[in-house]
Amino acid sequence: MLNGVSLDVRRGEILLLYGENGCGKTTLLSLIKPETAPKGASSGSLARGFAEGGAGLVMQEPEMQIVTDRVWHELAFACESLGWERERIRRRVGETAAYFGLQPIFRRDTASLSGGQKQLLNLAAATVTAPELLLLDEPTAQLDPLSAESFMNTVRRLNRELGITFVICEHNTENAFPLADRAAYMEKGRVIDVLPPRELGRLLAGKPMFGGLPCAQRIGAALGAEELPLTSGEARELVGRFGGPLRPDEPTQEPLGECVLKAKGLCLRYEPKGEDILRGVSLELHRDEIFSVLGANGSGKSTLLRVLAGLLPPTGGKALYMGRALKSYGAELYRGGIALLPQDPRDCFAGDSLREDWTLMAEASGFGSWDGLAERLGLADVMDTHPYDLSGGERQKAALGKILMRRPRVLLLDEPAKGLDAPSRAAFVEILRSLAREGAAILLVTHDAELAASVSRRCALLFDGELLAAAPPEEFFGENIFFTTPAARISRVIFKNAVTAEKIAELCRLNGEKNER
Repeated sequence: MLNGVSLDVRRGEILLLYGENGCGKTTLLSLIKPETAPKGASSGSLARGFAEGGAGLVMQEPEMQIVTDRVWHELAFACESLGWERERIRRRVGETAAYFGLQPIFRRDTASLSGGQKQLLNLAAATVTAPELLLLDEPTAQLDPLSAESFMNTVRRLNRELGITFVICEHNTENAFPLADRAAYMEKGRVIDVLPPRELGRLLAGKPMFGGLPCAQRIGAALGAEELPLTSGEARELVGRFGGPLRPDEPTQEPLGECVLKAKGLCLRYEPKGEDILRGVSLELHRDEIFSVLGANGSGKSTLLRVLAGLLPPTGGKALYMGRALKSYGAELYRGGIALLPQDPRDCFAGDSLREDWTLMAEASGFGSWDGLAERLGLADVMDTHPYDLSGGERQKAALGKILMRRPRVLLLDEPAKGLDAPSRAAFVEILRSLAREGAAILLVTHDAELAASVSRRCALLFDGELLAAAPPEEFFGENIFFTTPAARISRVIFKNAVTAEKIAELCRLNGEKNER
């Protein structure tokens, strides 16, 4: 996993680890924290200079880290494990809850928290013993854009105000990049270079991993900037030099295909006297279409998919598949052509190796050889690995491949691109587009606004249990202020409805040519 890694972490810095799926980032984090160090043959030396608080760890999946049933107890757990006196624990828990703004949920059941609340709780619990070092492994992978921004702002405060050192693995570089003092780029178990984030773009220019860098850097590279911008403000200044206003051509909207999945007034509540999670959701999903649903953590997006997949009967309204009411909720629905990729890909696996798991699925579905699919997804070299031992991005691709073997008419995808590196994400986008061209209907739940903007026919926001008016991505993200793409934020006052880095670069070039004439 690691091959001759040499790396120093400087006291008080924020160090970003960046590299492809499976390059050893998580393994390196695990070695830094003694309690999580993996077993196996090792060589070399590792010097750790931790005080009593040691090193704290925040993992990619919020649910995997929480060990108690109440927020207050989760904050107290690490202190109790160190044998602190009761009054010292109460004082530290109280001030930590106040610092992180956890008072409103202090006595809540941890299972009732949203993904964003769970991840903030994990950060607070990792901080409560005053560690000198915090290790964050894809901490924003399951957070909506606003929660991710808030989480990384908290990281900045902890670093600047308390002097805590951070080592962060992150594929979502949009918020992490401007925070970092240095970035370590990894390939195949090695650290290739450690340099300021602004210079990483120069190192990766023309390489597949460049596509995972912030929108500002990608725009700068497309426009041939000598120094790549690091923040949205710097990119806006660069784009502004090309003048405006130019408006993108209205995209040609081909007629939607046959409606294959329809929801009418769907309602759902988990408890008879509880609050409605869904409050009259209506939507139509058409053949050849990718429809993206965005929304805050806890807004009900995953619940909506589970209802449409037949795993949860609604408490009101109905769903129709191919014009037929879904009255029976169970396995036969999958044979009818609807497949769900859950948010946690581990729910998809049953074999002791990916090869065994995929072989069982291929035999059950009559798929035939999966060799081409493994190559397409970049998994050919890990087929003999247990699915749980894959990296987060590799697990995501492995679960997607297994779902595709069913050849479903309707694909319900719950955060399918989380944890994917830039090349894997680009390959995933092409897979989605090819599936839609082949007639699949795809409902995509995602926090990744850039992904939704690049592949969707329509986008909608789920808020307060309702699906707000769907619109083409140019209109949806162009008119939104908060739930929008980084590109839309950069270009808002210059180009109307330019919601991708590629579109901004195209309009800048057009303006440049016009000005030359």
